[in-house]
Amino acid sequence: MVNKLQSYHCCFHDNYFKNIITKYFQFNYINIVINAANRNYKVDLFYNEIDKIYQIGVIGYGGIFPSPQSCFVLEEIIFNLKIIHDIDIKK
Repeated sequence: MVNKLQSYHCCFHDNYFKNIITKYFQFNYINIVINAANRNYKVDLFYNEIDKIYQIGVIGYGGIFPSPQSCFVLEEIIFNLKIIHDIDIKK
């Protein structure tokens, strides 16, 4: 899940929801902010302990829930995660 820092409210971006996912499922939430397209984006990054991989988004719609609706920005965020933080997104 990716959202602008001052974006709309959605339950999937809520810290309480992310803490529940971390507590009851085998996902560890990692709070990270990435600069892409000259804006800061809060990235809902999780480490999946079952598959031993990093992924954006965990439970909800079964994948990435991007905001903005821009594949270019999303690709830049994923690229920055790999280059700056040495995190390879698999899901």
